[in-house]
Amino acid sequence: NAVNESAFFSAAGNARSSLIQYLFREYARRTAGDADFILMHGSETVCNTSGYQPDILMSYGEIRTLGASYDAVEYTTVKAGNEILFLTRQAFSFAREPYTVYMVSNITQVYRGLQTFVPGAVLIGGLTAAVCVPLLVFLLKRALFPLEMLKQQAAQIAGGVYSERACPRGSDEIAALAQSFNAMAGAVERNINSLELKAQQQEMLLAAVAHEIKTPMTSVIGYADTLQRTRLTEVQQQNAISRIHTECRYMERLIQKLAKLIATDHAALSLREESTAVLLDEVRKTVVSGQGLQETEISVYSDGGLLAMDRDLMTDLLLNLIDNSRKAGSSHISIVAQKNDIFVRDDGCGIPEEKLAHVAQPFYKGDPSASRKKGGLGLGLALCQKIARLHGALLAIDSSPGTGTTVHIIFTN
Repeated sequence: NAVNESAFFSAAGNARSSLIQYLFREYARRTAGDADFILMHGSETVCNTSGYQPDILMSYGEIRTLGASYDAVEYTTVKAGNEILFLTRQAFSFAREPYTVYMVSNITQVYRGLQTFVPGAVLIGGLTAAVCVPLLVFLLKRALFPLEMLKQQAAQIAGGVYSERACPRGSDEIAALAQSFNAMAGAVERNINSLELKAQQQEMLLAAVAHEIKTPMTSVIGYADTLQRTRLTEVQQQNAISRIHTECRYMERLIQKLAKLIATDHAALSLREESTAVLLDEVRKTVVSGQGLQETEISVYSDGGLLAMDRDLMTDLLLNLIDNSRKAGSSHISIVAQKNDIFVRDDGCGIPEEKLAHVAQPFYKGDPSASRKKGGLGLGLALCQKIARLHGALLAIDSSPGTGTTVHIIFTN
């Protein structure tokens, strides 16, 4: 660039060639480093600092091109004896004359260094992989172990083992997931247990119903067959008809009690504050106007308080308790309402301690023969307990043989 082209063209041939060589050697000296340069003018070598024939060397290697066609740089790598050479070639025009410049770099040391480094790098990489891969697998298994345990526990729950629980560790997201899983498993277990309990209760109820109906049905069929096939006196006919009527009324009461027992399982109560004085007065009037209590004295007392209740259901509960007291041979029955407690006390035969835990079970009868004679079904206290639960109340029974029975309805709300 420092040469004036007009001065260059006016210079003589030898002087011009010398100038080009001088400028090229200066350029090569300042920029080459460990590389050598060759300048060609057509097929004529103008300057060569390498000692190699560039065209011959370029023909030994696979030539690749870098850049656009007008300023493309060609390069290749060749082996010359024990040396590895890197060559580049680029054509250009100067003073309307074609020139080609070559750069030759000896990369033998670099190549040999790579040859030495690569096996070492492969060995180090292999050792690193041999150590890191098992470690990584171990860490992954440890990290995923809680999830695997959750998977196994979910499979066990799906198989019916509802008591299975996860053991959360730490406070990370997996531990939070385990806690949520345990909450879900607990809810599932409670619901399943509740369904199983209801299914068992229904089976027992159906079995008890079948057993209870069998006796009166057998009696009805027997008396009906007797009326059809046997010539009876008028008195015998009336006795048979009366017996059939008695057994049919027994089955009617059984069906009504069962309907109430089932209805209370699905009842959605709307509780209202009711006066206990009004409740007890209605119960007394119902009892006094009924049949079979002429020899039983009824007394009621209320402190005038208010309790949240369904008055119809609570009336039915108290009437059932009074009916049980009558069947126990009571001569005096008192009904008292104080604060959050309503209780029915009688002076009947009482209940043995070992039977108290069973008296609220459906169809349980402490004395089956006596209950049968008095029209007992074994459903009264079961119905009372369900009604009390619907009110959020507790049914507590205090009794002993010979001293009578007291049944408390304790409102906990």
